[in-house]
Order: sequence, then C-alpha cells, then structure tokens
Amino acid sequence: MTRSRAHLGTRLPAAAYPRRGLTLLEVTLSIVIVAVIAAIVVPVTASLGDAYAASADTREAAEDAGFALDRVVRLLREAPEGETGGQVGCVRAESDAVEFIDNRAVELIDADLVLTDEDGVQGVLCRQVSAFEIGYLASDGVTDCSATPEETRRFTVRLVVRGVELRGTAFARVTIVQPAGE
Repeated sequence: MTRSRAHLGTRLPAAAYPRRGLTLLEVTLSIVIVAVIAAIVVPVTASLGDAYAASADTREAAEDAGFALDRVVRLLREAPEGETGGQVGCVRAESDAVEFIDNRAVELIDADLVLTDEDGVQGVLCRQVSAFEIGYLASDGVTDCSATPEETRRFTVRLVVRGVELRGTAFARVTIVQPAGE
C-alpha cells in the first residue's frame, strides 16, 4: 500500500512511532539495580584495600624484626673474650640488654632497640618493639647464667615488633675451646 500526498498531513497513531525515551519505572528499576550492585561491590573493594594494607604492614614489621634480630645475633655470636680465656667478656647482662667489655651493647630503650658500637655511637636497629628478651644459658643449654654472664655459652633472643615475633639463638664463638696442640 502506498501512501498518497493526502495522507502526509495526517498524524499516525502513537503506536506507529518508535519509542525514544525511558519510562519512569525503567529509570527507577535501573537505579535500584545499580544501587544493589554498588552495595555488594563497595564493601568487598574496601576489605581488599584493608587486607593489602595489613599485609604490607606485617611484611614491613617482619623485615624490620628480621634485620634487627640478625644484627643482635651477630653481636652475641661475636662477643669479645673475657679476662679468662674461653669466657664471654660481658659487663652487663639483663633480660632486655647486654653490654660487653669492648663497649658494644644492645638494649631496649622505650620502644626502640638500640645498638651501641665500640666507639659508643648508638643507632636504632628497630622501632615499635613491644618485647625484647635475652636469655643467658650455660653449656648444658638449660642453666641460667644471667647472674654470671661470663659463663654464658648460648644466648637466646626473643623480639616482637608490631605483633611479629621472631626468636633466635647465638653460640658465643669465644667459648669454643680448641683441643691442645692445634
């Protein structure tokens, strides 16, 4: 059926025109769907960010604690020889500090683990330390030598930094006795 020019001026019914917009119901439904998706996605995204931050903080604390523990164990292992051969040259032995006759020391001051070198120069090994303990053990590995630190053969160390706990053991090299004739 062809249309003539006479029909051009007349209006076609509304159903004959294609739709060009959205109804109020469609817009409202779209907004509700987007809000439900956002309510599900936003908390998940936020928790992922929190988990990453916590993981990064734990990793940093473990690195700091690992570095500090390594330096402390090295200091204890290389303890100087005392006046009597085969004994540790220790002048101060406390649960949170040790000092040797060559002025080297490590101690917990407030929440900082501080290392002192031979020249008396102090440097912070680690900050935010909540626990630092040194144990002084005799050759049997059980007897406490904190009252007589020069007889210490083995040091135990416990270090807690921002919730990360590390433990280590050091055998004082000066206490290793070589057989006669060598």
